[in-house]
Amino acid sequence: MPSGWSAHPNLSPGAGLSADGFLAPTEVEGVQPNISVSCESAVAGMSLEDYSKAKLGLVESVSGARPDARSTKVAGQDALEADYSVEDKPPAVDKTIVFFVTDRCGWTITLTVPLGQRAAYRSTLDDFLASFRLLS
Repeated sequence: MPSGWSAHPNLSPGAGLSADGFLAPTEVEGVQPNISVSCESAVAGMSLEDYSKAKLGLVESVSGARPDARSTKVAGQDALEADYSVEDKPPAVDKTIVFFVTDRCGWTITLTVPLGQRAAYRSTLDDFLASFRLLS
């Protein structure tokens, strides 16, 4: 967890979905920078290609554009990462989404920061991803 950030474990947005949130200590331009981690059990074992189509389709519906995904690794798993922005409703934000699948669930790790601030938080996300471990 980034230094000074607070953890908010076990957020329950819905059946088959568990999430944890990590919040920066202060708001910046009306946005509290954060990293969220979610596990969707309904898509357990789905291929990364199929999961990426679903995730990028969702991103496109929110942002109005389909971002290019690039390959990465998280916890030894093949993953995809994409950057996008949401500007049509305040506060405007930049997001980086990283996703991968395991036999247990489809994982999504999302960095959300004020518009134009992605580079300032990139090392925070990189450190978080490098330390992320699957417990089961």
